[in-house]
Amino acid sequence: MLDEDDVTFLNYYLTVDGNQATAREVMHALGYASVGAVNLHVVRLAKKLSGMFSYEPTVKENGELKWWPCLFHGEREPHRFLWTLKQPVAEWFKSNYSGEVFQLQVKQSLKDDEARKNRLAVAPRKPA
Repeated sequence: MLDEDDVTFLNYYLTVDGNQATAREVMHALGYASVGAVNLHVVRLAKKLSGMFSYEPTVKENGELKWWPCLFHGEREPHRFLWTLKQPVAEWFKSNYSGEVFQLQVKQSLKDDEARKNRLAVAPRKPA
């Protein structure tokens, strides 16, 4: 049901203090092109999981549907909006996707090793 980007996204929230982060923090940590790209991923993921958590989106004053509360509690702070992953979502993810998280960590470790080898291969050598 979840793709690799979804697993990476949810796993990020499980690794940060209090399962909390802003869209800007997610953007920087996971390499999204913009805060808008993070928000679009949240909407897509919430739509995907809404039935599982019996979530019916509320309607904003402008008529748009509000999807993020399916996944998060939100708190407006000065100059930012903090999302906290809901406990039922966190528990469901941990119980259903721990193997995929491990596979992603191994894959990332292999990518890091390969990048390190490539950097060392092109690094100038100091004379002996």
